Amino acid sequence: MRSLALIRFAAGNVCCGGGLCSTGNGRKPEMHARIITPLIFALLLIPLTAFTGETPPAPPAPEAASPPETAPPPEAAPAPAPVHHRRKKARKRRRHAAASEAETTVEPASARLKVKTAGAPIYARASRHSEQIDTLGADKFVQVTGSTRSWLQVQLKDGRVGYVDPSSVYMVTPYDKQFLLTADAAVRTAPNEFADKVAEVHRGRYIHVVGQALNYLKIRMKDGTEGYVPMTAAQ
Repeated sequence: MRSLALIRFAAGNVCCGGGLCSTGNGRKPEMHARIITPLIFALLLIPLTAFTGETPPAPPAPEAASPPETAPPPEAAPAPAPVHHRRKKARKRRRHAAASEAETTVEPASARLKVKTAGAPIYARASRHSEQIDTLGADKFVQVTGSTRSWLQVQLKDGRVGYVDPSSVYMVTPYDKQFLLTADAAVRTAPNEFADKVAEVHRGRYIHVVGQALNYLKIRMKDGTEGYVPMTAAQ
């Protein structure tokens, strides 16, 4: 509606205000039409928004870009499996092997000992897991032919060889004498060369002998320690 009013207003200005309106000359209306017609088309081409003051709507704001997807943190690597050191096992095996060697190695001896535990088993080998071949009789004597670390080797009347626990016989014959050492000697916990060493005595010293067991003398030292030394080290 405003556009039509403006067109009429413009036409009135051109005809009247511009001095073109006239009624006396027949050619002037034709000139009016030539001037007004282009002006009307020009006014129609002007956007209506120039007269209304309306501005076209702003384009929609671009959507905010979504944050880039982040990959989940990598799972923690499983803890490494504990490494089992085999040194301790190897040491135990070596000790076990050494013990087995001591049990199969016999130190020769010769003694006739009285049985203390009647019915004590006699084994075919120096092991409680071996075959039992006989038992010790009460008030009997047994012939000892050797010693391992933990067993006594005995010979039966029928000639068979077996092994008995040292606690099943009377091992020590009591003594009470002074002997002169003719050689240095280790003092051991049992009357065999496989027993642990607890002290050492030296040549030229006197020792207090309290007993004899197999090929060893049982001695008592000044501090009360008791042990065994070879008979060959004293006279």
